[in-house]
Amino acid sequence: MMAGAEASPATRHRTASRVDRYVGAAVAVLGLAFVFVLVPTIPEDWRTAAGAEYYTVGPRLFPVLAGSFCALMGALLVLFPEGRNALSGLAAPESRRSVGWLLGLSVGYAATLPSLGFLVGTAAVLALFLLAFGERRWWAILLLALSVPLIVEFAFVRLLLLELPPGLLSIPW
Repeated sequence: MMAGAEASPATRHRTASRVDRYVGAAVAVLGLAFVFVLVPTIPEDWRTAAGAEYYTVGPRLFPVLAGSFCALMGALLVLFPEGRNALSGLAAPESRRSVGWLLGLSVGYAATLPSLGFLVGTAAVLALFLLAFGERRWWAILLLALSVPLIVEFAFVRLLLLELPPGLLSIPW
């Protein structure tokens, strides 16, 4: 190919398929490693409280589901890299910026979750995600950023009896 000449659509398609397969394989391997290496480190001592043994949903369930889902989606991407949708739009600078925001906010959320706590951290990151992806209606941002963490907190703490990081809310004001 000459300098400055653009690759043919067939060449771009083959390259995209190869990249999809590599990304899919990496996601599948990381998902399996998460399920089989990291999840077993989550303690199961909650099952034998006060001498009784309980068999119910525990703190390992959702990590196993998430890791298994990632492994499955990665494997599907390896097997079917072309999919039905054209991904050419992902090459646009706006898309790369959105992915950058997504990654940056996700890493920031994970890093600050222990200190901010679930309710404060999740409300803040939801508001930032909505702003980063173009939502400008303040009532919608506030409604989602305040209601979703409260609903999730209720489901995990009250229904599933799982603890979420209290963070700032555990400080006696």
